[in-house]
Amino acid sequence: SVDNVWVQTPISVSQENTPSSIKFVYYFEGSLNYARSFGKHNVSATAVYNQRQVNSNASFPTKNQAIVGRATYNYNKKYLLEANAGFTGSEQFAPKNRYGFFPSVAVGYTPSKEKFWKEAMPWWSTMKFRVSHGLVGSDNGAANFLYYTAYDLVSYTDQGDHARKHYAEGKAANEGARWETARKTDIGIEMGWFKNALTFNVDLFDEYRYDMLITPVITPLVGIDFKDTNT
Repeated sequence: SVDNVWVQTPISVSQENTPSSIKFVYYFEGSLNYARSFGKHNVSATAVYNQRQVNSNASFPTKNQAIVGRATYNYNKKYLLEANAGFTGSEQFAPKNRYGFFPSVAVGYTPSKEKFWKEAMPWWSTMKFRVSHGLVGSDNGAANFLYYTAYDLVSYTDQGDHARKHYAEGKAANEGARWETARKTDIGIEMGWFKNALTFNVDLFDEYRYDMLITPVITPLVGIDFKDTNT
């Protein structure tokens, strides 16, 4: 099957209705889906493309896009496998670092679907073990367009108490900025008794983040601030 949607969403509009008070989000998504069973074998696959543009105030729009894939397999709902992969691009980064690849995989086993389990413990309805591991990316830096330096129009008052304006160099660019990454692992157990009238789940979760985008602390002697850097 094929699905797609285009949405233009006004996020906030003030009573003045000026360019500095309007924000729009344009979002497009298209997907392809496949699912089929071959006896006790069940497979499915999904491919999704999306793009998002945010027009905020009178500044330049920000954009990102992604291609995401997902495939699943299970044998008689006992042995489970799922694989995901995302290839995501953001205007935050220079072309050499613009796209990030973020895969993940999950496996599961449901012994309560086995014949020996049902015969030995018919009152124990569900017993499932699952493990997942993968990467997630973020481009949520404090400043936009980390890879170039802009000049800002600054207003000030001179010694004669006259209003003046001049252009000043903004934060220094970071052409090497790259995606923040979180490595996530989850180990879970799902249990249910008496046709799942009583259930109990346990999850052990671990997350490790690296390449975090942090605004650096720079001595005033340098004379300029710097955009976010990965740490």
